[in-house]
Amino acid sequence: MKTSLFAGIILAGGNSTRMGTNKKDLILEGVTMLERTINVLDPLVSQIIVVLKASEKGEKHFCNSNEKIVIAYDSISNQGPLQGIVDGLDYLRLAANHIFLLTCDLPYLTGDWLSNLKKQYLKLRVDGVVTSVDGFTNPLIALYHKKVLNYSRQLMAEGKKRPLDLWEKFNVRPIDINRENQQIVQDMNTPEAYQKACLYYKETAP
Repeated sequence: MKTSLFAGIILAGGNSTRMGTNKKDLILEGVTMLERTINVLDPLVSQIIVVLKASEKGEKHFCNSNEKIVIAYDSISNQGPLQGIVDGLDYLRLAANHIFLLTCDLPYLTGDWLSNLKKQYLKLRVDGVVTSVDGFTNPLIALYHKKVLNYSRQLMAEGKKRPLDLWEKFNVRPIDINRENQQIVQDMNTPEAYQKACLYYKETAP
């Protein structure tokens, strides 16, 4: 299936309460976490929509010559991931019916894992595939048909804010990541987790 049919939404508008500073701006291997996520996703998609906090509108953001990238903002503050999805959808190109959904706090995420999600999505012919670790399924490391994400509009209108509720009307399959590779999809929520990631890349540098 052509890359032009795939896009990505990166949710980067969280409050980063436990981290104490905006996670998207933390530096890892010489780039910000947001830039790193973009770089991992880029080869698999024709468009990347980055959704930032409403309060960041008007601020100067990272310079990037990548024409695939569109910056969007939460239209309502502090409403959670579904609000970010709703606001990101407004910028999707019509041809993009298959959407990677990611957060910007995944320091070990690889293109290989995203490629595996795509492979399973196409093989299973389902409405979405989501990453599963030891029975815990993460709806924000996933690949969905656009119709699933469009359902977020109805959920928000009904006052529902859980990303898990996206699955209730669709065929969404969990894709297990094996134990030795679970670090790939580990998120980063605290200063200690950030320091651990920095040390990991320092130790594994060539």
